[in-house]
Amino acid sequence: MSVYEALSLTVATNVLLLSLFTVVLVLTKRNEK
Repeated sequence: MSVYEALSLTVATNVLLLSLFTVVLVLTKRNEK
């Protein structure tokens, strides 16, 4: 596994976690109303 592959995998994981967190945050705020 090259450095580039490891880096792109890490970035992809971070983006996935960030979007998941954003969805949870939006749903939580929507349920509060």
